[in-house]
Amino acid sequence: MPILAAPQVTLSRMRRLLFFATLFALLSHWVACLIWAVEADAFLSLATPIDAAAPPAQQYFTCLYWSLTTLLRVPFVAPASAGGQLFTCVVIFVGAIIFAFFYGEVHAIVRMSLGATLARTAIINNLRAIF
Repeated sequence: MPILAAPQVTLSRMRRLLFFATLFALLSHWVACLIWAVEADAFLSLATPIDAAAPPAQQYFTCLYWSLTTLLRVPFVAPASAGGQLFTCVVIFVGAIIFAFFYGEVHAIVRMSLGATLARTAIINNLRAIF
């Protein structure tokens, strides 16, 4: 009976995860810049409103916070304009797709690892039964 080698997480799968993590970071930045442009004067927030007098870095990080919370979960902040609300709907949809992809990739990696463990356990049990 041949002893099975444990399947390793392939380098291509890890590269794919890294690529999509980088793409997610860029997407978050782009979404932050777009919401800053769309809602610069009318962006409502319970905690940190975008103030026109605030430094640009603070305005950007407020928008980046909004984009990350909207892409990863239900948004904490509501845009005021109809264009901003439509943009929010698109961002929530894209965030759901990204979440599903990452969940699927991580699930595949865990399942591959679990399959290798089960194969090793079966071989060890067969060897114990023989000896």
